[in-house]
Amino acid sequence: MQQEILGVIPARYESSRFPGKPLAPLGGKSMLQHVWERSLRARRLTRLLVATDDERIAAEARRFGAEVRMTRRDHPSGTDRAAEVAGAVRADLVVNIQGDEPLIDPAAIDAAVEGLSAGSAAPMGTLAKRITDAKELDNPNVVKVVMDLSGHALYFSRWPIPYVREGRAERYKHIGLYVYRRDFLLAYPGLRRGPLEEAEKLEQLRALENGFKIRVVETGKVIVAVDEREQPRLDELYRRGVANGVPDIALVGPQRLRELEPHARGLRAIHSPHTASLDFTEVVRAMAQEDRDRGVVLRTGARVTGVLRRGDGLVIRAGSQEVRARYLINCAGLYADVVARLAGAQPDVRIVPFRGEYYLIRPQRRHLVRGLIYPVPDPEFPFLGVHFTRTVHGDVEAGPNAVLAFAREGYSWGRIDLGELASTMAYPGFWRMARRYWRTGLYEVCRSLSKAEFVRALRRLVPDLQSDDIVRGGAGVRAQAVSAEGSLEDDFRFVQSERAIHVLNAPSPAATASLAIGRHLADLAAAAFGLGPPSHAP
Repeated sequence: MQQEILGVIPARYESSRFPGKPLAPLGGKSMLQHVWERSLRARRLTRLLVATDDERIAAEARRFGAEVRMTRRDHPSGTDRAAEVAGAVRADLVVNIQGDEPLIDPAAIDAAVEGLSAGSAAPMGTLAKRITDAKELDNPNVVKVVMDLSGHALYFSRWPIPYVREGRAERYKHIGLYVYRRDFLLAYPGLRRGPLEEAEKLEQLRALENGFKIRVVETGKVIVAVDEREQPRLDELYRRGVANGVPDIALVGPQRLRELEPHARGLRAIHSPHTASLDFTEVVRAMAQEDRDRGVVLRTGARVTGVLRRGDGLVIRAGSQEVRARYLINCAGLYADVVARLAGAQPDVRIVPFRGEYYLIRPQRRHLVRGLIYPVPDPEFPFLGVHFTRTVHGDVEAGPNAVLAFAREGYSWGRIDLGELASTMAYPGFWRMARRYWRTGLYEVCRSLSKAEFVRALRRLVPDLQSDDIVRGGAGVRAQAVSAEGSLEDDFRFVQSERAIHVLNAPSPAATASLAIGRHLADLAAAAFGLGPPSHAP
C-alpha cells in the first residue's frame, strides 16, 4: 500500500528581519512560488500545501495554483504550524519544507523521505551535508550535527562540533528539512522544552532531549569494488581523485558503505559526498536562454549539408538556409565526423553509434538507492557500465548497457538507417573493433534482449534488486569515435581544417564537463584563429 506523504510549506508574513519574505520577487516569481514549484517535483510527495496565517500569502499561493490551509496566528514555529495542518489531513509522513528556500532540491525531499521509510524506527528524519568550507564551522547560523554509527543524530549545535583533539573527524552541517511520522508530529508541540533547546535556539533538540531519535541522511556518490580484481583500479581512481582536488573523497569499507547505501554491497568503495545529479535538460534551456539574451541565434532542425569556403570566411549550408561565418567550431556529436569531412578535414576516426538502454526502479522500491551507486570503471572500455542514479526528480535510473545502434540516432532496435548502417559496416576500423571485442558485444546484445541478464548485472551492486522491481526506461546514443585500427577512443580528439576546429571525441562525462570543455575550446579557437585571449565570461 502506497504511503500518504504530505508536504507542508509553512509561510508567515511577520518577521523581525525580513517581513513578507515569502512574497519577495525572485526572477519574476515570488520566493514562495519557487519553493512550491520545486517541491512539486519531489516524486514521493502525494500532496503538497501551503500553511499560513496571512491572507496576503494565501492570495499569492492561490494565484499560482497552490492548495492553502489557514492556521492560527499564535504558532511559535513552522513545526507547530505543520502540526496543526497534519491534525486535519490524513498522512503517514509529513515533510516540513521551509518557505524561504527557493532552491530546494526535490531529490533532497525524496532522500529525506526514503531515509525514514527504509527500515528506520526513528519518528523523525532530516538531512546533512559534509562541511568543506572552514568558514561554515565558525558561523553560528550554520547548524552542525554529529551522528552515531547508525546514522542517527547525537546532537545539533551552532558551535563547531565535534572538537577534534587527535586524528580526523568529518563535520556535517544540518539541512533544515524535516520528515515526521504523523503521530509524532502531532505530539511534538506538547513535548517539554529542555535547556539545550533554549540555549541553542534549535527546536530539533526538543526531540533528542525527550529521548527520541532523529534519522539523518547524507547523500552523495559511491563507487563500489565488488571483488578483489577491482580493488587496484579503485585505489588508482582514488589516487587520481585526490591528485585532481576532488573535495572530501574517502575510501570506505563495507560497514561505512552500508551506512551510506544500505542495499549496496562491496569490499570497498570511494565515497564522494558532494557529487549530485542534475536535470541537464533544464541546464541546456538555461544556457540557451542566456545565449539568446546575448544575441546568439539558435537554429534547430537545420541539418548541415555543406561547408564551403568563400573569400575570407565559410558558408554553412543547412537545407535551404545558408549561414556565413568567419570560423566554424564543429561539436556535432553523432555527426561530427560527417561535418568535418564536409569542411574538408580528413578525420582519422569514424563515429560509431552505441545505444545505452536504461531501466527505472518502480516507485515502491526506490528506497534501494539513496543517491548514486557506480561500479569501478574498466580501463579497457570508455563505457562506464551499469550503475544507479537517483535523479533530481526522484526517479532512480539503472543502466546503461552499450549495444551497436543501426542508425546514428538509433534510440531503439526498430530505428534503422540503411545508409548509415552500411557506412558503419564498410569502415575497416569497425570490423577490427568487432574482432577484438566480439564476446563483450554479444553479451551486451544479450543483456539488451534479456531483462534477466540486465538484472543480474545490476545485482552485482545491489543484491536485493529483483526483476519485478524495474521497468523499461529511456535510451541514449553515444557518439563513439573508433580509429582505423579498431581502438575505442577514450580521450579528446580535436581536428583542424581551414578556419575550423572539429570535436570528434569528448570522453564521458562530457555533459557534466561541458563548461570546462567550452573554455578549452575557446582557448583553442583563440590560438588557432588569432583572436587573442578569450574572456571566459560567465
